[in-house]
Amino acid sequence: MGYRSDEVASIIRDAITSHRLLPGDKLVEREIVESLGVSRVVARQSLIRLSEEGLVKWQTNKGASVALPELGEVVALFDALIMIERAIIEKAADYVHTEAWADLRRHADNELCLKHDHPVSAADFHLKLAAMVQNQFISDFYDRLNKKAVLLAAVYGQAKSGRLLMHDHARILDLIEAGRIDEAKNLAERHQGEILRGYTLKEVREHSGLRSLGDILRDTTPTHQDAPASDS
Repeated sequence: MGYRSDEVASIIRDAITSHRLLPGDKLVEREIVESLGVSRVVARQSLIRLSEEGLVKWQTNKGASVALPELGEVVALFDALIMIERAIIEKAADYVHTEAWADLRRHADNELCLKHDHPVSAADFHLKLAAMVQNQFISDFYDRLNKKAVLLAAVYGQAKSGRLLMHDHARILDLIEAGRIDEAKNLAERHQGEILRGYTLKEVREHSGLRSLGDILRDTTPTHQDAPASDS
C-alpha cells in the first residue's frame, strides 16, 4: 500500500511551498520510499513530475534537489506574471456581478484584517483572480508561475511588507468595478514591480539540517487521509 505518484508529488510540493523544504535541499529517493511507504518507481515519477514544474532540479547520477533559482530568473518570471495578469484583468471585468467576484472581494477584505504578513493569502488572491475567468489553461499556467515565485522568495526574500502590498488587491478590484480597466492593469503591474524590487538578498538561506527529509514529508502528509494503492 502507498501513495500514487501524483499524491507524493503533492506532498513534496506542499513541503516546498510552505518552506519546510528549501531550495538546494536534497530529495533522496530512498528517504521518500521509506517515509511514505511507496515504491522507488513512484518516488522517481513524483520527482520527475516536479522537475517538469520547475520546482525540482533533476540531475543524472546526482539525483534530485529542490530547485535553486538564479537571480536572473526573477525578472523573466515577473514579466510573465505581469503580462498574464493584465490579460486576466481585462477579462475579469465581465465577472463583476458574479458570486466568484463576491468571493474575491471578501478575500481581499479579509486580507486587510490580518495582523501579520501572510504570503499564502497574498498568492491566493492572484490565483482566485485567475480562476475567475474560467480558462483552465490560464489558471494552470498562473498557478505554475506562482509556485516558482515561492521558490524565489525562499532564496532571495522580500524586503517590503506583504501587508502593505495587500492593500493594492482591494484597490485593483475597486478600479475594475468602476470600469477603469487600464488603471487596474497599471496598478497590478506596479504591484508586481514592488514585489520584484523586494527580492534583494543575494545569499541562499541554509537549511538547519536538524530534520530529515523523511520527518518533513511525514509531517506534510495529511493524517486524515488513508494511503491509497500505489501506481508503481
